[in-house]
Amino acid sequence: MSKKTSDHERKYTSFELEVLAVFEALKKFRMYVLGTSLKIITDCEALVKTLSKKELNPRIARWALYLQEFNYTIEHRTDSKTAHVDALSRPPHCMLIQNSIYLQFLKTQQANDQITAIKTLLETTPHKNIVKNRLLYKTIKGTDLLVVPDEMQANIIKT
Repeated sequence: MSKKTSDHERKYTSFELEVLAVFEALKKFRMYVLGTSLKIITDCEALVKTLSKKELNPRIARWALYLQEFNYTIEHRTDSKTAHVDALSRPPHCMLIQNSIYLQFLKTQQANDQITAIKTLLETTPHKNIVKNRLLYKTIKGTDLLVVPDEMQANIIKT
């Protein structure tokens, strides 16, 4: 999950941005993770220590209050052990879907009747959805997002 920071958020400290990232991720995936045990792995040691403090600045306190709704632990890992996660923050045009994953998406989308119907409809009617490289994408705010078939969603969230 990635998002562009607002002008106001650009003034946040790196620690505040880390907390914001956790807050936004849990907010976005709430329906999938509420009631489950989560492990949040971060390279921000301050995140581990600060969220357990009793006195926080008001913004962090609001976020921390929201986080209490979830059953989570936070684990610190050094930069050297988490270098691979930087790939998640790269712009989408810099990332390529590996061939095997592409084929898995293609096969699963083709087997999904709902997605097949949408792709057929798109051939005749302009819409917010598009087909690129035979895969269905939904365009939101100018960004093309790959449509993940229901059958693949649980696997993607696990990985």
